[in-house]
Amino acid sequence: MSVAHIHLQASVAPTAKLGSGVQIGPYAVVGDGVELGDGCVLHAHAVVQGPSTIGRDNVFHPFSSIGGDPQDIGFRGEHVELIVGDGNTFREYVTVSRGTVKGGGRPPSVIGICFWRHRTLATTVMLETATYLLTVRRWRGM
Repeated sequence: MSVAHIHLQASVAPTAKLGSGVQIGPYAVVGDGVELGDGCVLHAHAVVQGPSTIGRDNVFHPFSSIGGDPQDIGFRGEHVELIVGDGNTFREYVTVSRGTVKGGGRPPSVIGICFWRHRTLATTVMLETATYLLTVRRWRGM
C-alpha cells in the first residue's frame, strides 16, 4: 500500500480522505467532504470539492472543476453529492457540478466510465451549424 503524494503547494482539506497512491499536483485543491479512491491523479490547478466520492484511477487535468455547487438558480443549499465511478478522465477546463434534488430526480449524481473534455470551438461551430440547418429545413418545410 503506497501513501498519497501531495505537492507542497497543493491544498488538501483536513477532512478529505485520500486513497492509496493518490497524486496531487501543485496548486490543486481537494475540499472538505471529498473521498479520492486509490490511484487518482490531480494535475496542477485541478479542483475537487465536496461532498464528492471519487472512485479509483480517475485523472483530473489542469483547471478541471469537479463537485462544486449546482449551477441552478433553484438550488437552496440542499444536501446533494457527486459520486464518480472508476477510470474516468476529466480533461482541461471541464466543470462537473453536483446535481439538484429537483433537476435530476434524486441525489447523488453518478458518473460511470467517461472521458470528459471541454467543448472546443470546432464542436461549437458544428453545433451552431446543425442548429442553423435544422432551422432552415423547418422554415422551408423540409
